Amino acid sequence: MTATPTGLFVGTASLDVVYLVDHLPRDDEKLVASDFMMAAGGPATNAAVCFAALGGDATLLTRIGDDPVGQTVKADLDAHGVRVVDAAAPGARAAVSTILVNASTGQRTVVSTAGASGPASGPGERGDFDVVCVDSYELDLSLPAMRAARRRGIPVILDVGAKKPWTNTQLPHVDVAIVAANYLPGGTPAIAADLAGVPVAAITAGPLPVQWWMAADPAIRRIEVPAVATVDTLAAGDFFHGAFAFSLACGPGPGPFGGPGPAWEDSTIERCLRRAVEVAALSVQSFGSRRWLEQFTPRLA
Repeated sequence: MTATPTGLFVGTASLDVVYLVDHLPRDDEKLVASDFMMAAGGPATNAAVCFAALGGDATLLTRIGDDPVGQTVKADLDAHGVRVVDAAAPGARAAVSTILVNASTGQRTVVSTAGASGPASGPGERGDFDVVCVDSYELDLSLPAMRAARRRGIPVILDVGAKKPWTNTQLPHVDVAIVAANYLPGGTPAIAADLAGVPVAAITAGPLPVQWWMAADPAIRRIEVPAVATVDTLAAGDFFHGAFAFSLACGPGPGPFGGPGPAWEDSTIERCLRRAVEVAALSVQSFGSRRWLEQFTPRLA
């Protein structure tokens, strides 16, 4: 591992336009938001921002575009120390997500446009990294990166909420799958059965305990989530993945673990998950996906 942990993040990117409102609007109603922010968004994108904020060297492989919206996205990522590799086709338009955050619950409602298009395949070989983290989008970019990482013994983390039709295409190349509680109907038994071939798996469920297990020892362990005053849950799961990736990149180097991948012990995974829980809990205590970094980054160093 290098002196500064390095991570490659692959997935979707957009411009998040976020409003804090006291309730969701009804038909033909006009609301005045009590707060507002704009920032780059997307699961892999926010994970890369978190990784960089914690002191890592983060590279994001995605499709953004060079229109005014895309330039805004890239400027935000540059300001937060994330290196961007943009595989968007010339003239592509960046995606925009409008997000309403309910001030009374911290929950959010999202409306998004389609993202930028690009070639059928993108650059998969991007040098050596300590960790690779992909979300469940931009499959033609993530699969080459995942395969290259596995050949080199670099751990691959998958971030997926609800299971997609193509998730089974990604799973054979994954060392750690961290999924949401709504990944599949049927709860933990169904999810554990679906992820049985993944070396390490975990389920996040907001304020409920994180459940995790290893293929070599499928007994389910639990990590409690601290009770905090939740202001905004936007991107909390993304920051969870970014913090987990950073902690894993700081851990043991590559080694045998069911084939290519890191030589992990239970204590390593638990330490990384606990760090991720801590960071996610910090992130929900502020509005938007950036303000918590300004307030809490010194505590995370």
